[in-house]
Amino acid sequence: RDVAPSRGLGDVYKRQIASVSHYKRNKKFVYTNIPKDFVVIDIETTGLKSDDEIIQLSAIKFSNNKRVDVFDSYIKPLSSKISYTISNLTGITETMLADAPFLEDVQQSFISFVGDLAIVGHNITAFDLPKLNHFNIDLSDNLIFDTLKMSEAFLTINDHKLETIKEYYGIRNVAHNALNDCEAEAQIFLKFSHKDFVPVSETAPSNLFLAGKKVVLSGNFKVIPRKKLENLVLKYGGTTMKSITKNTDLFVD
Repeated sequence: RDVAPSRGLGDVYKRQIASVSHYKRNKKFVYTNIPKDFVVIDIETTGLKSDDEIIQLSAIKFSNNKRVDVFDSYIKPLSSKISYTISNLTGITETMLADAPFLEDVQQSFISFVGDLAIVGHNITAFDLPKLNHFNIDLSDNLIFDTLKMSEAFLTINDHKLETIKEYYGIRNVAHNALNDCEAEAQIFLKFSHKDFVPVSETAPSNLFLAGKKVVLSGNFKVIPRKKLENLVLKYGGTTMKSITKNTDLFVD
């Protein structure tokens, strides 16, 4: 069931991967071990390279499957600049980080918040946990549940990106904010925990004028913040997309 921990970044979380490999073969085993006390974690970074810095660190703690506490902090990078691409993706700007703490100022508080609880997150074995480990936050002794790996075992969908699973379950919130992503990942994990693999109805309420519409927002918005526009799209039944495809219903420039 367990594999001896390794110190290499790619292997630090093999103990959890070994457990995940049982999902398809032996769901009874998995379901006798899925915890009701856990913490969901997520981060935002300045990029996808190994040395790109963390700019948001978030976690939500659950006890008996009920939300009990939240950790959320923007992080001021030591040297990295926030590119337009990252700012546009996450809504985080250099101005927002000007008075934020450095990672070393909050890392002990974060480690204490997580404690010895099982850790939940999406693609955390490949991205979040190695990134945290790179910046001296080692959580390799905790039991890990990666909702990406669970989705690959449980759901028959085109891909297993967080946005795809959110759409499958009808979860609506603004993506690429670490705390919002924690909220979505918690809902997905609880769905899996309760063996709920049924997608929501694709029919949206008729009183929402963007019901079922896929919307692309482009350019800079000076009168209203981009994140507020995204929230309005969600509020009125739509879904925001990053780029125009054949499925796009509305383009706002």
